[in-house]
Amino acid sequence: MNSPEGSHFIVVDYRGFYDVPRHILARDEAGSYWVFASFFDDDIDEYQDHFSLYFAGGDLAEAKAAFVRHCEVEPGQSLCSVPILRCTFDETSRAAFTIG
Repeated sequence: MNSPEGSHFIVVDYRGFYDVPRHILARDEAGSYWVFASFFDDDIDEYQDHFSLYFAGGDLAEAKAAFVRHCEVEPGQSLCSVPILRCTFDETSRAAFTIG
């Protein structure tokens, strides 16, 4: 994925919710899985205003295992970050979103 802008994602699983899900396992239109993570920053007592984006592969079982690892501890280097305000969620904020 060169740029996530304009990409549509289906939420496969999520953990944590404060306005929007804070850890998301999502599938893109090509069938690849991605982890979107917005971690809590203890220094400012707030969640980050962006998602860090990590590739989780093309296999659902492997992607779910990667998602669990990402939820338990902040992983290594992300591929990019996406401001949460650029993400347009469905009406439930739990089923799908598009990056604008």
